[in-house]
Amino acid sequence: MLAVAASCIALAGCGGSSGSGGVAGTPAPSPAPSPTPSPTPTPTNSSIASLVASQTFATDASTSNVAIDLTSRTTGTATAGGATITVAYDAAAKSYTVTGAGRSATFLSADVQSNANGETRYARTGSYPRDYLTIVTTPYTGTTSNRYVALGYWQRNDVSGSNQATSFDAFTFGFDTPVAGVPRTGSASWKTDVFGLYTVPGQTPRTIQGSGDFTVNFAKALFTTTTYVTQYDFLTGGSLSGGGVSVVAQGAIGSGNSFAGNLAYGGTSGAVSGTINGRFYGPNGEEIGAAFHADNAAGATLNGALTGQRNAVTTPTNFTLDSIGSDQLFYSIWATLDQAVSGSGTGFFAQSPQYGQTTLKADGSFTIVPPSSSMPSLTFTAADRVADTRTNFISYQKTVDGAPVRVDLYKPSGSSGAIALTYAGFGSWARTAPDGAVTRTVNGYFAYGFATPRDILARRTGSGSYDGVAYGTAGAANGARYDVGGTSHFDVDFSNQRYSGSLTLNATPEGGGTAAALGAWQFGANMLYGQLVSAALINGGTTNPNNNISPQLFGPDGEEIAAPFTIATGASLDGQNLTIAGVAAAKRH
Repeated sequence: MLAVAASCIALAGCGGSSGSGGVAGTPAPSPAPSPTPSPTPTPTNSSIASLVASQTFATDASTSNVAIDLTSRTTGTATAGGATITVAYDAAAKSYTVTGAGRSATFLSADVQSNANGETRYARTGSYPRDYLTIVTTPYTGTTSNRYVALGYWQRNDVSGSNQATSFDAFTFGFDTPVAGVPRTGSASWKTDVFGLYTVPGQTPRTIQGSGDFTVNFAKALFTTTTYVTQYDFLTGGSLSGGGVSVVAQGAIGSGNSFAGNLAYGGTSGAVSGTINGRFYGPNGEEIGAAFHADNAAGATLNGALTGQRNAVTTPTNFTLDSIGSDQLFYSIWATLDQAVSGSGTGFFAQSPQYGQTTLKADGSFTIVPPSSSMPSLTFTAADRVADTRTNFISYQKTVDGAPVRVDLYKPSGSSGAIALTYAGFGSWARTAPDGAVTRTVNGYFAYGFATPRDILARRTGSGSYDGVAYGTAGAANGARYDVGGTSHFDVDFSNQRYSGSLTLNATPEGGGTAAALGAWQFGANMLYGQLVSAALINGGTTNPNNNISPQLFGPDGEEIAAPFTIATGASLDGQNLTIAGVAAAKRH
């Protein structure tokens, strides 16, 4: 720019009159007009790694406040949460001013301690409090510089005697994507670079660092990310743990250029749970940046930030049951009803929870692996479909050793008048076959799907009310069999990590007839790791180990519930005790 301006000045100086010389009697020629100097363009920023103009940036940020005992070099108490941070760059002074709630610090060129490999470190080490700022434009786990987003962390230390009070703010900032530039169809993934501070009372503060993958389904407006990180001693930098410990987050893409969701970190000294907030950067979302914070009831905390660069190729990732683009294995929970008929009579046995597998394949086929080796595992295709009068189910059948096996799958999006499920699925499995001197009929009900990850809702607050349906099969000692239906209700108290609910059931004779009420069955239990756990089903005080329900939350925010259940005692019809196996499903409203 200076060269262009100097040329203009030179041209202006050369213009003007040629003097009084010329041909006698001929007017002297008029002076040539001076060219108009071109205006010097105003500098604008186009690369986060090389700012040329002053600019103030909004951020996504998190903060933790940690008390450290300098004698033992361990954490006393700590808190973590979201933060409001602004970053202002002054091009003339080449300085950064970082401002948070009730505090601010300016870092000048003279404060630079190091500047290499895309990381600039500043330190103001005069009197306390002392401030430190790090700006990272090349990911720690990569070699290619970010163009649109930077990761920063600001540390302020204040020391009194042997006690150090540290505030640690992690944030991302840069040139965020215009709303019109955020894709709304297709999928994409970004390679992430994560850095954060993890503290546990009584232990040395630690940093975490690692690389992972952040994947978005724009059509569904959903994201998921997993990063395997290593912990390092905050004071010495020494490694404290190897791989295998991950930061996991899931959530939704907003209507603007932002995203938000729930997050969990399975720290080696205590898992923590919290939230993540971020946005897309670059003209078309080429990069991402986000900040996160988490804690647990024992006082452990985590806060940090991540940046990401878009991958050239995105590995297909499934988010919902109605859009399976690659083979997906689910671990399923089962409830079974086993009927044995012999010359001496009929017996029933119900059991839950049991565990199997369900695999949905991209070609539309699926494989069911029941919980018992006596129940054959099978793959079903479109060629195995059979008619079903129920509009909410798709039915399949195959013959194994001369006996048919039937599987009914609930449609992911439901149908008219049915509950519409996105993340949770359920189905039934049935077979009648000779087994030695008896004839056995086995009915299995199973739940599968995109279960809410462990710990991700352990610190969620508020509550949720869920309503839905119940399906099952009942048998009586006299050989009578019934189709079970009804409704389900769940109340989940996330703040206190407890849930309760009820099933209201009815029974209709197989083949048709009048439905008879089986009463309301209550249940409730404390949650574990942010998930629902098995609970007893109680009706009028009746208890039995096989009267139980095994619910599970599904979806990134626990939007849905599916729950196999069994009832061994307490249900009766026409003077006959009923044994029941079934599954309930519900959706938060």
